[in-house]
Amino acid sequence: MANRLRKAISAFLALRHRNPGMFSLFIILGEALLWFLAFPVLPPVRWDPVYVVVTLGLFIPVFFSFPLVSLLKHWPGELGWWLLVSGVATESFDQFTEEPVLFGAVLPAACAILGWSLLAWAIHRSFRLAREQSFRDPLTGLYNRAYFEREVPRLLERVYREGTPFTLALLDCDGLKAINDCYSHGFGDLALCLLGESLREGSRKSDVLIRYGGDEFLLLLPGASREEAEKVIARVQKILDEKTKFLPCPFGFSAGVISWTPGEEPLDLAALFAQVDAAMYAAKRERKPSLE
Repeated sequence: MANRLRKAISAFLALRHRNPGMFSLFIILGEALLWFLAFPVLPPVRWDPVYVVVTLGLFIPVFFSFPLVSLLKHWPGELGWWLLVSGVATESFDQFTEEPVLFGAVLPAACAILGWSLLAWAIHRSFRLAREQSFRDPLTGLYNRAYFEREVPRLLERVYREGTPFTLALLDCDGLKAINDCYSHGFGDLALCLLGESLREGSRKSDVLIRYGGDEFLLLLPGASREEAEKVIARVQKILDEKTKFLPCPFGFSAGVISWTPGEEPLDLAALFAQVDAAMYAAKRERKPSLE
C-alpha cells in the first residue's frame, strides 16, 4: 500500500512538468476541497459580496498563473508561490472575521516571509543551473567554448598573479570525418563521448576539460609542468584505447602541449590558443597520436 501511494505521489508531482495546466487544475480542485472541509472550523465570516469579489480577485489569477511558476521545476519555488498566495489572500480576512490579529497580521506575514524566501532561493537556483548549462557541451557534458572564452581568462589571471605554472593541451580526435562517413554521425558522436569520458577519467580533479568545438578538446592543467601533463595525456590515451578496442574502427587523438612557468612573460588567451593550436597541427603532421 505504501509503495503504491509513493508511486502515485511521484506520478502526480511529475505531472507538473509534463502538463502544468492539468497539474494546476488538480491543485485548484484540491484547494477547493480543503476550503470545503475546513469551513466548519473557520471563524465566523460575514459572506457579503465584497468578500466574494476580493477572494476571487486574489485567487483566480494566481491559480491560473501556476503553470508559469512550475517552469522553475523545483518544489521549493512552487511551495513559496503558494505561501505568498495564502499570505495575500488571508490579509483581507481581517475585515470579515472575528480574529483580525491572527488572519490580518500574523498569518499573512509568516506566509509572505517564508514564501518570498523559498521563491527567491528557487529562482536563484534556476538561474544558477541555467548559467551552468549554458557553459556545458550537451553531447559530452564537458565545458564548452563559451566557458573557455569567459572563465578561463579569469583563471589565467589568477595563475599569473600567484605565479604558479600551468599547461594547456589541445586534443584533436583523429579520423572523425572518416568515422562519420563510414559508420554514420551517430558513431561519430559516440567517439566524441568516449573521448570525453576518457578525459574525465584520466585527468586530475583540478584540471579543466573543454570541448572547444567539433573534434577539438582543451585540457587546462593548473600547477602542472609539461612532464606531468604528458603523463595525464598518456593516461587518457590508454583509457581511450581500452574503451575502443572492441569497436570496428578504434581511434585516437593528436595532442599539442604548451606550458608556462613563473618568470616567463604572461600570454593572453588568444596567444596561448594560437601556440597550442600550432603544436597540435605539428603533432598531426608528424603522425604522433599522443604528444607533440
